[in-house]
Amino acid sequence: MRPDRMRDNARRIVLVALDGARDEDAVRERTMRAFRPLTPWLVTLAVMLCAEDPPLGDADAVRRVLDDPSFRCAASSGSLPRLVRVRPLARPPVPARLVVETQPVLETPQALADWLGVESGHLLWFSDPWWQESTRADGPLRNYRYAWRPREYGADRLIEMPKARLREIQRRLHRDLLSHVPVHPAAHGFVRGRSPLTHARIHAARAAVLRVDLEQFFTGIDDGRVRALFLRLGYPPAVAVLLAGLCTNAAPLDVLHAAPHGPLPWHDRMRLHRAHLPQGAPTSPALANILAWRLDVRLAAWAAARDLAYSRYADDLTFSGDDVALRRHAIAIAAIVDDCGFRVNQRKTCCFGAHRAQRVTGLVVNRHPNIARTDYDLLKAILTRCARCGPAGENRERRPDFRAWLQGRVAWCASVNPARGAKLQRLFARIEW
Repeated sequence: MRPDRMRDNARRIVLVALDGARDEDAVRERTMRAFRPLTPWLVTLAVMLCAEDPPLGDADAVRRVLDDPSFRCAASSGSLPRLVRVRPLARPPVPARLVVETQPVLETPQALADWLGVESGHLLWFSDPWWQESTRADGPLRNYRYAWRPREYGADRLIEMPKARLREIQRRLHRDLLSHVPVHPAAHGFVRGRSPLTHARIHAARAAVLRVDLEQFFTGIDDGRVRALFLRLGYPPAVAVLLAGLCTNAAPLDVLHAAPHGPLPWHDRMRLHRAHLPQGAPTSPALANILAWRLDVRLAAWAAARDLAYSRYADDLTFSGDDVALRRHAIAIAAIVDDCGFRVNQRKTCCFGAHRAQRVTGLVVNRHPNIARTDYDLLKAILTRCARCGPAGENRERRPDFRAWLQGRVAWCASVNPARGAKLQRLFARIEW
C-alpha cells in the first residue's frame, strides 16, 4: 500500500478513536460501529490511543498508528478495515416535531387547497405526486421551464423555473411557512440578515482557510426528505405529500438529453429524473437550509472541538483556524458530510495559507473582508472607459440591463469597502447614459 494511503487510513482510525468519550467501553463501541470487518487488533489499538497520558494530539496519534506492527501488517496484506460510519461528536436531541409560530393549520388536502386559493384538482396538478412532469412533452402542460447553464468543468447545470401560477404558490409557501422555520446560525446563504459579507467576516485574519464544496446541493435532496420535513412540522401524511410535491420536480428525459455538452452521467440523470429540489424554485434555498440543520450541527460541534471556525453559504462549507495543516481534516469532513446525506465535490476542496489570497464567497479575508484587487481594478477600468467613451461599447457580454449591472457591482463594492466604493460611485456618476 502506498504511504499516502496508509496515512489516510491511519487518520481515519484516529478520527474515530479520539472523537468522543475516551473510556474503554465507549471507544470499543465507537470503533466496532465505525469499521468493517470487525478486527480485534484495531479495537485494541483504538483503546491504547485513548489511554495515553497526557492525551495524544492528532498528529502524534497518527504516527503511533503508522508505527503499530498490526497496522503495518494489515496494510501490507491489503486487509485494512474500511470506515463505514462516523459518529457525531455530540448528537443533539431530535424533537418529536418542529414547533413553528404562525404556522398555518392544514389538516386536510382541501384545507391546503383553500389556503392556497386553488381548486383541489389544480392542487393535484401542481403537486404532481405521480411525477407526471417527467413524461410530459414540451408545451403548456408542463409546470416548469428548463434552461441549461454550461460549465467549463463538471456536469452542466439545469435551471428549472416554475411557471407563473406554481411560482406564486411556492412564494406563498416560502413567505408564510418556510421562512419561519429556524435555520442553524452557521448558515449564511439565503437567510435574512446574513450575507456573503457576514459569512466572510467569520474567517478573517486566520492562519489557514479550508473550503469544501457540496456536490448537487439542491438536486441531491429528494422528495422523501422534503416530505419527512413537513411530517416533522406536524402535517398529516396526505398533506405532507402534497406540500412536498409542490416544492419538488422530476425533470423530463428529453430535457436531460439536451445538455450542452452531451447527456449527463447516468447517476446525475436519474437524480434529476426523480423528484428533487429544483434549482430555480423560490422554496428550494429555504428547504435546503432547513434540511442541512443536522449537517451544520455536526460540523459546528466538530469544528469547535478543534478550535476551528465553521460557516456555510449554500453549498460552500468554510473552516478556518490557526492550524496551518488544515487540509488534513478534509477526510473527516467528507465522512460527516456523507453520513448526513450530502456529497463532497473533491475537485473543489482547497486550503489557503496566510501567504496566499484567502477567498471566501469571492472576498479576500487575509486581514479583513475586502474586494479582490483584480476585481476592483477591472470594475474601475470599465467605469473609466464608460465615463470617457460612453457605455455603448463596454457591454461586451451583452447584458440586458448594463446600467443596473454596473450599479449593482458598485453598490456591492461600497458595502464591503466604503472607501473604494466611494471612488467607484464618483466614476459611475460621470457616465452619460
